[in-house]
Amino acid sequence: MTWSETDRYRVAEAAYELYRQGAYDRAAQVLEVLWGAAPEPWTARALSACYLSLGAAERAVALLEAAIRTAPGDLRLRLRLAEALAACGRRAEAARMAQTARGAVPPAEWTRVALLVRDQQLPAVANDIWSER
Repeated sequence: MTWSETDRYRVAEAAYELYRQGAYDRAAQVLEVLWGAAPEPWTARALSACYLSLGAAERAVALLEAAIRTAPGDLRLRLRLAEALAACGRRAEAARMAQTARGAVPPAEWTRVALLVRDQQLPAVANDIWSER
C-alpha cells in the first residue's frame, strides 16, 4: 500500500497528539506503522524520541543507525543518534556523533544534546522533535 503525503501527515499528527499527551507507547506504535510504510528521516527522529521517552535507548540507537544508512546526509538524524548514544552511556561515541552535526542544526538544539553527552541536562521541550518536520 502506498500512502499519500496527506495520509502520512494525518498519521504524524495523530502520533504527535499521543506524544503530547504522554502516551509514548501508543505514539511509537503509530510511528512504527508509518516508518514501515514510508521510512523518512523525520519519522525516525520522532519514533526515536518516543523510544527515548520510554527508556528504550538501545532501540532508538538501532533505529537511528538504520535511518542514517538510508539518509547519510541528514545531520539531524546524527544529532538524535548522539542523544540516544548518550542515553545508553556511550558518551565518547555520542560526542563524536554530535560533533558531525555541529553548525548544521539550530545552536540551541546542538547545545542541549552536547550537555546530555556530558551527563548534564537542560529541561526538554516536549514537542521539540515535531517542529523538525
